[in-house]
Amino acid sequence: MRIVAIYLALAATWIIGSDWLAGVVSGGDRRLEQYLQTYKGLFFVTAMAGLLYALILRLQRAEEERRQMEEIMRITERLDGLGSLAASVVHDFNNMITVIRGQAMLARGDPAAGEAMRQRLDQILAAATHASDVAGRLSLFIRRTPQCFTALDPGVVLRGFEPLLRQGATKRVELELEIADRLPLVSLDRAQFEAALLNLVVNARDALRDQDDARVRIVVQAVTLDGHRSVFQARAVSGRFVRIDCIDNGPGIARGHVTRIFQPFYTTKPAGQGTGLGLPSVLRTCQQHGGWVELESEPGQGATFRLFLPTAAESAAPLFAA
Repeated sequence: MRIVAIYLALAATWIIGSDWLAGVVSGGDRRLEQYLQTYKGLFFVTAMAGLLYALILRLQRAEEERRQMEEIMRITERLDGLGSLAASVVHDFNNMITVIRGQAMLARGDPAAGEAMRQRLDQILAAATHASDVAGRLSLFIRRTPQCFTALDPGVVLRGFEPLLRQGATKRVELELEIADRLPLVSLDRAQFEAALLNLVVNARDALRDQDDARVRIVVQAVTLDGHRSVFQARAVSGRFVRIDCIDNGPGIARGHVTRIFQPFYTTKPAGQGTGLGLPSVLRTCQQHGGWVELESEPGQGATFRLFLPTAAESAAPLFAA
């Protein structure tokens, strides 16, 4: 309604004012005044067309942002639903693994078991151990709240975790760390925080698989926000945060995939090369810590994932219920 009122006011002002100005400039010359009236009309039509075009673009952008925000909220709800289902599955799965490991260990200790049988049992035990590790990672993913909050300097944690990050990036990818000095403390579940960073680096590495100058840069700094908004948030946010940027120079992400890549089990990787749980787990980890994730990317211009985590002094609540 306000836009309509502004449009009518501008149109009336232009019509009255331009008629008066044309009369003054023409000095009574009717032919000149007719030319001025014609050009005045053309200018008005062009200006209104430009204004209408800008208004349509703004409405389209607002609609796209609304759709993306709703998509993030649906993804969060889906993560909660999957968590409730997976929790019972993981519990039963662990029980079965315990039985398998126990029976395999008993069979291995049987004097009647030959060397060939012991080797097969060792393989069963190794597979059971691996399955237990997978269940542990799934349990970490579905956990509703972090289990071990500790006030930590995220820069110190990142420096300590750097060797594993470099292994995840591999020698083919140049990994750079830029960590600000004297960062504020953040209440962290260290295991989940490290897993989130590793997921981002591995995803960037996979996106850079065909590039010779593959680079990933991680930048950690403290920021103060005042009414900050984005499509990845449900409300405006103010306060002091630690922001972690994971920046790559890869092919970028298509606009239509900006929120979709956070859906559980959605992956752009070839079949068998991705589970589609990496970025959803990053999103969930940030939400569990009272923060959020943002993504900036354009096709052909790389991607920047931003993790916002409230400092230990802030009392920020999760932006989406986890």
